[in-house]
Amino acid sequence: MKYRDLNKLPYCDLRMGVIFYFFESPAKYRKEIKGIFEEYCELTKDRFTYYYKNEHAGFQPIKNDDRKYFYNFIDKKDFERTARILMTNATKERMQSIKTEMILANIYPEYPGQIPSRMYFEFLPETEFGKVLHFIKRTFQKIPCYYCCGSLVVGSNDQYIHKCASLGVQLFRETKCLSDKYSVFMNPSLEFEFKNNKIGGSHFVQVLSPELCGITGAGKITETCSKNKIHYEMVGDYAVIAISKDQYPAGDEEVLERYLVLNELFREIIFEMKKPRLYWKNEEWERWMKRFDEGIHD
Repeated sequence: MKYRDLNKLPYCDLRMGVIFYFFESPAKYRKEIKGIFEEYCELTKDRFTYYYKNEHAGFQPIKNDDRKYFYNFIDKKDFERTARILMTNATKERMQSIKTEMILANIYPEYPGQIPSRMYFEFLPETEFGKVLHFIKRTFQKIPCYYCCGSLVVGSNDQYIHKCASLGVQLFRETKCLSDKYSVFMNPSLEFEFKNNKIGGSHFVQVLSPELCGITGAGKITETCSKNKIHYEMVGDYAVIAISKDQYPAGDEEVLERYLVLNELFREIIFEMKKPRLYWKNEEWERWMKRFDEGIHD
């Protein structure tokens, strides 16, 4: 399947999605979180026009400066309760060119059920991947994240949340190497597995923390990536692994072999995510989870 065939405007279209997971308390990193948001705005060179957060049902317009609105949101939260914010410039007539969603909460070691905070960012596929990769590495330098992954995704217009999420899943399950925010990046079962040093699968780019890198084995990562023309570099103690260093694929067929290699490389730390509650039948989800064990979809 060619990724450009996913175009179903204004509901769904191809995007590059990146998500960071971290167990540090966001209250300690307010300045850094605002700095990451600032860098994202500078990179995308666009403006947010709508927001959704815990206290509101539905989207609300951002009437003034979008950056000031975000800074105020971060400064006013104590993060004792989970704080969620989604910002976009999507309308009923067109897809977003920028989108971020953050789910942030303080972490207390004495509580066993620790769930990581998450920061999700979306980019147009016209954005140079080298710049996205630089943004990813800069974020790890600001906040000690546990894991990051990024893939081309079926981007959805949240102004039509149920319609576009359903349509997005229909498109997404016909591919092998794309990802999806709702089914994969924010899969509810994933957030409980990080404490067991597990991840949800292979992606176009991922950054492994020292813990995850240690389980996989630095030597094994280096050897595998070198043999299979997969980009690999160490940034501090973090392993950055990308299917390509400078360009996006046009379809599954271009990169499928490298995904198969990474899926085998990460076998010790990959767990089988549970089926999302909505939009998937059991047999469809089981088939997609085993997509690297089967032939290419017809």
